[in-house]
Amino acid sequence: MNSKNQKKDIKDLLAGFKPQPGHKMPVTRREFVAQGLIAGTGYMFLPSLLDAILNGSIARAAECATGSAAGGLTLPAHVTVGASGGACFAWDFIPGDAGGNFLNGYTTIGLPNNSLLASPFANTNLRISTTGTMVPAILAAAGAAVCARTTVIPIAVKSSDDNNTDKLDISASLVNVGLVSKVKVMGNQSTATGVSFSDGMGLSPVTPFVPRSVNDVVGALGSPAVGAFAALPMVQRDRVMRMISNISKDEASRLMQASTGKQAADLLDCAHTQNITLATAPAKGDPRIDTRVNTIWGLTAVSNDSNTVEAAMVLAALNGDSGPIGINRGGFDYHNQGQTVQNNKHVELGTLIGRILASAAAIGKDVVISLITDGATSAGGDLAPGGDSGNRGMRVQFHFKAAGNLPNVKALNSMIGYFNASQQNDPGSPTRDNETRGAISALLNYLQFAGQLGMLNTAFPGNQLSTTDISTLTALG
Repeated sequence: MNSKNQKKDIKDLLAGFKPQPGHKMPVTRREFVAQGLIAGTGYMFLPSLLDAILNGSIARAAECATGSAAGGLTLPAHVTVGASGGACFAWDFIPGDAGGNFLNGYTTIGLPNNSLLASPFANTNLRISTTGTMVPAILAAAGAAVCARTTVIPIAVKSSDDNNTDKLDISASLVNVGLVSKVKVMGNQSTATGVSFSDGMGLSPVTPFVPRSVNDVVGALGSPAVGAFAALPMVQRDRVMRMISNISKDEASRLMQASTGKQAADLLDCAHTQNITLATAPAKGDPRIDTRVNTIWGLTAVSNDSNTVEAAMVLAALNGDSGPIGINRGGFDYHNQGQTVQNNKHVELGTLIGRILASAAAIGKDVVISLITDGATSAGGDLAPGGDSGNRGMRVQFHFKAAGNLPNVKALNSMIGYFNASQQNDPGSPTRDNETRGAISALLNYLQFAGQLGMLNTAFPGNQLSTTDISTLTALG
């Protein structure tokens, strides 16, 4: 930064600054820190410039999104719920054979029989096991009225066990069709997709914003100034932000060395410009003070745990302030840990999904939830989860419609794909034991739900899907 200009900017800054009681006008860097002038964005505030860009406290998204869906489309929010470790969703949603009939048995999946729970969802022909614990937890968290406006599509597809390279995520394709906002993609894992899985169609993921606190989310959406910086007149705040935007080549080089190369370069292109606006914007997106959702998530004014961060992420998606978001939960490698552990982990998933659905209903926003996992389990004679068994894999998609007509379901028993007599995914199924085809099915059903199936080529450029592929992989009519 030019030394002469820097001195002028600092002089202008100090002209509007009043020291805190008991303190003199700051002179040294230590005094600036103590007075709170290093307390917002960049070298002049907390987090530091590097923190703001690399850790995401203010405008960290790799590409600064400036609007909602392309062409003014109103698209459903999308939430990926990842269960790392290989959860067995066939334990909750009973698969059939190619003709839609029950299999001769389900003991290797862990079900004593094919006894069905009455579906609380819009598609009443969905086969839900009375043994599974996920659906009752969804119903408890979301309520009957919300479930009745939710259409659930299980997608039977093989996946690799305990493998974060599984091609399951569809966020990049949703960004392609315009599901973007102030933050393009948000996730709770420091990975290329924001969850512990790879892109389902081999697309280049958008660098996700990874919040570590509610303040990170609120800051990314428009955080009020804090500390002594907040006491500055608006013109001084703007001048400070513009001073920071004149980062020197040397400082940029340091940033490149401190980050992962391209990610930092992408961020530098837009983060400062975005911060000029965000630093003076009103606070928003705090679920603790949003009366529409705080009781759904069990929040108080001082909540600040991972549940609170997840609530803030969901709120951002439902408010249209974020594109696709990803919430990853661990501990689903519950193999050989007994039935109680599996029960509890599926209740955990059901509660999270129910809260997302209930939040969407409270806000009046359509949402699609993609529940994914890496692998599955087999069961022994005691029906408890035993070893890894990705060939019994499944992903599940939930489609909540806030108002209007509910979608028709054309798939047999509301399920894409089927199992064979060995109680495994059949290679002849529409998903063909292929993770990518499972992800494509999830994308197709999202687009159909949004009324935008014609945007498939935009979402997934260069796809080689036939008309038959599209039909057999799409459950919604």
